[in-house]
Amino acid sequence: MTGSLQWEAGQLLRHGLIALIMTSLLLRYFYLQQQWQHQQQAELRSRLQALQSRIRPHFLFNSLNSIASLIEIAPAKAEQAVLDLSDLFRANLSGSETLSCWGKSAACAKAICALSNIGWVSACACNGMSASCPIPCRYRC
Repeated sequence: MTGSLQWEAGQLLRHGLIALIMTSLLLRYFYLQQQWQHQQQAELRSRLQALQSRIRPHFLFNSLNSIASLIEIAPAKAEQAVLDLSDLFRANLSGSETLSCWGKSAACAKAICALSNIGWVSACACNGMSASCPIPCRYRC
């Protein structure tokens, strides 16, 4: 009987150690998985911040030159272009910590399209609002 109890105690100790090792490995796996996710999120945030901080100067200067040319021809369109440009830069420079929703991204894309098409009648394939191009080209002279 004593030998049987020693054998059962040895088996119990062995199974307990195996369970402890397996639990430790599982906890280590979850910890590493969490660290990997945090690293991925930090990398995504840094990429997003780098994209937001990189403003293409030629877009800004082309927009400003186009606005300057519109001031005498169509002051209302020039004013709207300045407002769109300021909204675009405000949206681009604010909220670097949070991801934007689809509506804000679509509004920024519309502003970029509108500002890119200032004075370029043939560059824009759509005429106002259409089913194929939902972005209005309102800055044509």
